[in-house]
Amino acid sequence: MSNRLNLPMEQIIKDYESGMSLTKLGTWYGCDRTTIRERLKKAGVEIRNTPATTKLPMEEVIKDYESGMSTMKLGEKYGVDSWTIRRQLKKAGVYSEFKSRRRVDLPMEEVIKDYQSGLSTANLGEWYGCDPTTIATRLKKAGVKLRKCWER
Repeated sequence: MSNRLNLPMEQIIKDYESGMSLTKLGTWYGCDRTTIRERLKKAGVEIRNTPATTKLPMEEVIKDYESGMSTMKLGEKYGVDSWTIRRQLKKAGVYSEFKSRRRVDLPMEEVIKDYQSGLSTANLGEWYGCDPTTIATRLKKAGVKLRKCWER
């Protein structure tokens, strides 16, 4: 496909092997973590499991989450990606997609302007302290057509 995002795979492999998460790599390179994951797999890199999930202090994570901290901020705090935090909160019976969407108050005019200027949903999620999926959902609800990660 001619529109595919041209990613510097040698550097991405080095970053991943040095411990950088798929989410951080996606944010850094302006695409989704699944794009990074698939490209790494295609390059023959073994995708690591997140051993940190077994070491997460769940009582503290739950307390932080219930006090209003986003899953993205929790991931940064505990050194894992937001997907890991969500999975663990779901296992604990705490995470609710509806609850997380309702809790985040976003300045949508600014978000739309930033997105239309070329920022990715991952960049916006990091900037506004929420999940990229929250950004994408809100943009869709506002009638904004989302672009593919390679359409910049």
